[in-house]
Amino acid sequence: MTLRTELEVIGQKLLSSSGKALETTNQKSLDSL
Repeated sequence: MTLRTELEVIGQKLLSSSGKALETTNQKSLDSL
């Protein structure tokens, strides 16, 4: 695996994990309204 591919994979993982975190945060905000 090339370095670039590894970086892209890491970026995708970070994006998906932060995206999930954002979703749960938004859900909590909506629930508290």
